Amino acid sequence: MADPQTPDFAGFTPAPAPTLTPAPAPVPNSGGGGAMTAPAEISIPGMPVAPGPAAEGALAFFNPDAIPYALLLVIGTAIAVRVVQNLANRVAESAVGYRLVIKQGVTLLGFVAYGVAGVLAVLALFELSAQAIFALSGTLAVAG
Repeated sequence: MADPQTPDFAGFTPAPAPTLTPAPAPVPNSGGGGAMTAPAEISIPGMPVAPGPAAEGALAFFNPDAIPYALLLVIGTAIAVRVVQNLANRVAESAVGYRLVIKQGVTLLGFVAYGVAGVLAVLALFELSAQAIFALSGTLAVAG
């Protein structure tokens, strides 16, 4: 008779153990010492291996080809916001009863426009994976 406090592991099969790929043996160079080798890679069965950036550090995610687009986006947004603010100021002077509403609306519209332009510029300049965004948001949450 089975003990009711002991779990039944009849259909349980353990997962395979992680495998360790050994690094290649050092090759002697002309100086008599061993050459530097890359560290061993660990693979865990069932876990996908995400390809990392070719270079190390934050610059690996930077896309320099998007700099003109980002500058054009930010400068274009600034010009558009200024034009809308000047137009709204003229309208607000003629419509005295709605002056405060118009000025508040234009301020809110400018804030939203600058925010969207900033987000689009960052998304264009940096190629971030879902894991990088998750790590960055966690870092910002801890810092703030």
